[in-house]
Amino acid sequence: MLDRLIQAGLEPALVIEECSDLATAGRQELEKQLQKIAAETPLPRSLPEILAGRNVRCVETANHNDAESEELLTALCPDLIVLGDTRIIRNKNILDIPDMGIVNVHPGYLPTVRGNNPYLWSIVHDLPQGVTVHFIDEGVDSGPIIARQRLYLQPRATYPQLLAAINRLCGELLVEALCFLKAGGVQSLGQGNFENPGKKVFRLCPPEIKSAAIQKLESGEYHFEAV
Repeated sequence: MLDRLIQAGLEPALVIEECSDLATAGRQELEKQLQKIAAETPLPRSLPEILAGRNVRCVETANHNDAESEELLTALCPDLIVLGDTRIIRNKNILDIPDMGIVNVHPGYLPTVRGNNPYLWSIVHDLPQGVTVHFIDEGVDSGPIIARQRLYLQPRATYPQLLAAINRLCGELLVEALCFLKAGGVQSLGQGNFENPGKKVFRLCPPEIKSAAIQKLESGEYHFEAV
């Protein structure tokens, strides 16, 4: 996503990268899956490759809610903060820093599927795939929606293909939403204005459920997979 932003001329003043065991495991798993389809989909560039030759400060943290992150962001006083593939911001002092708010890219179709691993839980419960860009509040993926888009998969799509498509759409929709925000042309809508069957908020998907979801996807049994 960061690569997409910079390519679109939306270069950040500061990047705070989460370097926790959970974040590292997530990045390694994504890379492992995308390696399987490297012949058909280019692998994402690493953070050092993306920032090479650019005057963008990069700081590592174990938790974006910590005192160091708060201090850095308070000193910078940005108009807007963008989250991508990281944990929820619980620190209210950080929530209050940017005048325009904090924008999150959620790899799921809100408000239908909130929480962790929405693309897997969508398969388990036969819910639509998609990506949502939204402002964050103190809840879990519950803030006003700026943009959202359904993702339609080919029959018997593989899990790596799903991950590649989700990541690609996250970058594209984020750029679109931020460009509209920059131009002052976006009005967000509270999630109460959208359909919300079940109001599901999911936790991290256990390995056995993940395996079952992947099998369901790749066997063609996922209800929402067809175009």
